[in-house]
Amino acid sequence: MDLISNLEKPDDQEADPLTQTELERILATPTSRQQELNLIGFNARAGLRLSEVLALAWEDIDTSTWTVHIRRGLVNGIYKAPKTRESIREFSLLPPAIVWLQRQLEMTAASRPEPIQVLQRNNRDFKTEQLTLIFRNSSTGEPWSNADVFRKIYKRLLKKAGVRYRGPNQLRHTFASWLLTNLIPLEWVAPMMGTSVEMLKRHYAKLISEDKPDIGSVISSMLEKQRKMERESTTGERPRITAQKLPKLGGKNRKPLFSKRFNGADGETRTLTPCGAGT
Repeated sequence: MDLISNLEKPDDQEADPLTQTELERILATPTSRQQELNLIGFNARAGLRLSEVLALAWEDIDTSTWTVHIRRGLVNGIYKAPKTRESIREFSLLPPAIVWLQRQLEMTAASRPEPIQVLQRNNRDFKTEQLTLIFRNSSTGEPWSNADVFRKIYKRLLKKAGVRYRGPNQLRHTFASWLLTNLIPLEWVAPMMGTSVEMLKRHYAKLISEDKPDIGSVISSMLEKQRKMERESTTGERPRITAQKLPKLGGKNRKPLFSKRFNGADGETRTLTPCGAGT
């Protein structure tokens, strides 16, 4: 068998991120392809490689902590274990990514797991995994056969939204650039993306000038927090915490939309229910 490359498309190598305005325009596009919009919204705030997000399964998500475990990709139509150890990773999803994953949850999480052949790192052996793939083709309801099929639909969605086209791996660059623009240290971002700080600086992240915060206000806020911490350390003051009772969603007999037991990313058997569903 020929070796299978994990390389991204050449036109996705350099950072050309979507602005917040462009992303909102895409996600507001009237379309029957809601699963594709869910994928776009999710990955712009999760930063997975396109191969990784197309191969992501509910068995990789721990919904009690909203952590994700990345352990395979869809490369040239074949499910494949990551080439490098740093690409196998686990991290906590950020709230905007969780929102889009929750929207997708009702669409595919109750589906029956399917046996998937995953090519191992030696490029020779296959391992069968029982997986419930998260993102699917809205038109067919089936998992994506390869990344090129998704690229064609993604291109049409951007055209319909009136947004300049750049490849779907730019969603990964958008995530890195969004965090950089909001002054998040790249040392925090690199492990989430399964890459190095040097690669982030060289290829993935660039400041989005349209979305950058008021630096003066940010610095003033940081200095004020520092002064507050110093006062607390010298006076013994502690911030007062007021408990708030959250309202119940629906009646006490409300049933979850569905319930499904599965092995989470931590290996524990869990019951997957929509976040916020009543019991």
